[in-house]
Amino acid sequence: MKPTSKKRTPSIVNLTVKRRYLTQREIDRLMDCARKHGRYGHRDATMILVAYRHGLRASEVCDLQWQRALQHYLGHKNIQHTVRYTEMAPDRFKDFWRD
Repeated sequence: MKPTSKKRTPSIVNLTVKRRYLTQREIDRLMDCARKHGRYGHRDATMILVAYRHGLRASEVCDLQWQRALQHYLGHKNIQHTVRYTEMAPDRFKDFWRD
């Protein structure tokens, strides 16, 4: 008699996650891995944090560019106008905590 082997059917576990976001703990772990691996770990971890905090898609993160954005946001054609309006007085926060 041949020994009969019982075929086991794989147990199927419902892996559907009801939430559609990563938790802060998952983001921290992802950032730690990014810092440890790769050539630009600090940059990659920072981009993960920016994407998480601002809800950016991967394509949006890749399209980010460093630009004099404040000038554009304020609608200034000349950078000197932006400098004038964003300049802080040296004593602006003097006695700030007092009533």
